Amino acid sequence: AGWLSHEDPLRFLIEPEAIREAVRALDAAGFQVHVHAIGDRGVREALDAFEGTDHAHRHHIAHLQLVHPDDVRRFAELGVDRPAPPARPVAPAGAGSSRGRRSGASTASAG
Repeated sequence: AGWLSHEDPLRFLIEPEAIREAVRALDAAGFQVHVHAIGDRGVREALDAFEGTDHAHRHHIAHLQLVHPDDVRRFAELGVDRPAPPARPVAPAGAGSSRGRRSGASTASAG
């Protein structure tokens, strides 16, 4: 999803609607769309952008680190690929990490 603004870390530099329009246009043209999203808000916005796209294109979100538990199931529902859980150790949620639950921890229990 769009990079966050350094002036306002809660505002995207690229508005989510513009991302949705670009993803849908690329999907309609037959492209596989590959986006990078690290935090839970970016992941959610990216998943929102893939709503209504063609599952056969196997769109992809990379670099996941924080995924809200409500969004884990959406990957399969939307036909969006995600990387395998990280090969490095992942700290349990609340183990002193400011990053909270990581993708590997949340997707491991999702089956």
